Parts: sequence; structure tokens; C-alpha cells
Amino acid sequence: MKKLYFAIVISLQFSSNSLWAADSSSVGEPSISIAPADEDTAQETVEITGSKNPTVISGSVMRRAIDAFTQHHELAPKTELLFKVKARRNHSLDGVTLNVVGKDSGVPVPIAEDGTFTVVHKQLEDKNAELVWNRKKESISFGPFIRTNKLMPNLRRLGDLRLECEVQWALFQDDFPFLKRNILRLAGGPCHSSYIAIFNGAEGKLTSATLISGERQQELRMGRDGSSFNPPLHDKSWSDDAVIKLQYATADTAVTPVIQADGKNM
Repeated sequence: MKKLYFAIVISLQFSSNSLWAADSSSVGEPSISIAPADEDTAQETVEITGSKNPTVISGSVMRRAIDAFTQHHELAPKTELLFKVKARRNHSLDGVTLNVVGKDSGVPVPIAEDGTFTVVHKQLEDKNAELVWNRKKESISFGPFIRTNKLMPNLRRLGDLRLECEVQWALFQDDFPFLKRNILRLAGGPCHSSYIAIFNGAEGKLTSATLISGERQQELRMGRDGSSFNPPLHDKSWSDDAVIKLQYATADTAVTPVIQADGKNM
């Protein structure tokens, strides 16, 4: 009797708070880094106003995501945990705000111009804390943004993608229906199973995505829309330091070199 195999396809493109739901309007971004808010800013309290149906993330879920980053940090030891918010198609981030809300007040979370922000355990000490956006979930999406510095923007490090997957799963696993969530767990989890195809979003249309480790190379499968790629996160024969070189259809997309401290191009 022939064995039956199945594949679960998940997109790592940012989603509207449902784990890795495909969204052709959401793509990756080049490597960046920002510093956490200072203590004075973190202690400012604000009145919460905005959408009648705001996007709300529980503090316990965010704590779980932060813990996942800490637990698996060895996959990408030169990274910090950032999150990134993006506007969904036909929407804008103009005026978007995020607050950690407790019983009586909210503490603002600074959002950089590029949409990145940080959340740490100290901001979530109230057991009833929630993260509240002043936008409906249909208009924004967010997720972890993990990048090793000093890589050209058209290169993605495999360990970064593995760590990003762990944080993403911790952040959004509860959005799956009970049955699907447990099927994923029985398969080894989305970050560890050859039966689950993870597609990471790129910054635009791709002509190729090549996994490289020394002299070893492998062409990766791309998504139907041509703007995502399927890295072998589960395959431990590829080291965390392997890189994926993205070749874009438009020559000037994400190829500006990053300069090292010694002045040499990466």
C-alpha cells in the first residue's frame, strides 16, 4: 500500500493576526535596528481612543512570543527582537498607535517610521495587560522582524528565518482552530516538519531564490505570486549561517549594499 503524504502550506508574510495567512500586499523589509524606548517614554500614560473595534493582542501571547525569542536566540545570536506593523492593501499607517493597556490606563509603544517597534516583559507586568492598536485587524498586520545586521538586503540568513518562525508560531498559534493547531503540533510544529511548507515574503517579484552554504547551493521553490520563497527550515543539514540570495525581477529592488565598520561592502 502506498503511503499517503500531505503538505501544509503556510505563508510567513505578515497577516491580520491569523498565523501566516497569505497576503500578497505584505512583504519583507531590509535589515534595520532600533533601540527600545527609554524609561521616561515607557512610563507615559495616555487615554485610549480610536477604532470602535481595535486590534487587541493579549499580554500573555506577547510574553510567549518574547520567551520564544529568548529560548531560540542561539539560532540568530546577533539579532534583537523587533516587531513590524504594515498597512494592508488600500489602507494606511498614518496615525497608527499601539498601547499596552492595563486596568485603568495605557502606556504608548513607540513605533518607528518604518513600522518597527519593541515590546519587553517589563511592559507586560500587569497580568491583565493587552496590546491595543487604534486600527481594526482588517487594516493592519504585524509580526516579528528578525534580521542579522550587516547583510545585503537581498540576503536572508537561514537562522534568522528559523528564529522568526519560532516567534511567529508562539504569537499566532492560538488563531488556528483547535484541530488544525494540533495537526501542526503532531507534524512536529511548523518550524520543524518537512510536511509543512513555510513561505517567507520578499520585497517584490523574484526571479530566483538560492540557498547558499559555502560551495553548496540549492534553488528554492517560490510562491505562486512570485514574491515569496520556501526555505528548508526543518533541514538541519543546512547551517543557521546559510544565506538565501534573492534575485529580484526589478534590478534596483533591495540590492543597496550595507557598509561594514571597516568600510568594506558585504
